[in-house]
Amino acid sequence: MWEWLADNSTAVQAVTGIVTALVWLVYLQILVSGFRRQRRSIILIYGAGNDNIDPRIFVSNLGFESIYILEILLAVRTCDGWREMSITDRTEVAPDKLASPSETSVQGPLASGAWVDIGSTGDLLARMRRFDTEVSQNDLIEHIRITVAAVTAATTGIVAAEMDFAVRPYREDGRLQLKPQRLHAAQIRSRAGRREIARKLGRRLGRDEGASKTR
Repeated sequence: MWEWLADNSTAVQAVTGIVTALVWLVYLQILVSGFRRQRRSIILIYGAGNDNIDPRIFVSNLGFESIYILEILLAVRTCDGWREMSITDRTEVAPDKLASPSETSVQGPLASGAWVDIGSTGDLLARMRRFDTEVSQNDLIEHIRITVAAVTAATTGIVAAEMDFAVRPYREDGRLQLKPQRLHAAQIRSRAGRREIARKLGRRLGRDEGASKTR
């Protein structure tokens, strides 16, 4: 065996070098994948409280990087289709009732592990109805989608997530009961999805009146 190794030392060294290079490539791939996962944003959107009857809606940042919330979009589906509008500003509260000027909007930074209460379902609908009277009666609403768009230092583009809720009126008091359609918010990571969000935000730079139709 030793004679065979001596006679084929060149080939053995070449194979050993190739195997070593492959091992290092695998380790490098593992390190890069772990680094990317650490810098990947994870935004949660969920309702809580009172058996999901007019629940408070919370946005939480579970990524390792802080995010800055740019916009929150509310899409409502009725028998007439979808309507969508920005609900970032707390227009349902009079300015003199707020503790600080920063409370006029839910736009702002959100540290890793932090969360923000963006309002109850009724609050979000009130903000939408301020500019869109077509979404008037709760008993006509079939579905709600909440989309959070943000930026982070880890990426140059927009990061976003969306959560869907089935809706049904609760008894006769007009409040809505929300049923989440998935366990957690869907992270919008595809280029097409992020471009669509960027397009919507660009269209809203002028704060155009009225809600837009969405899918």
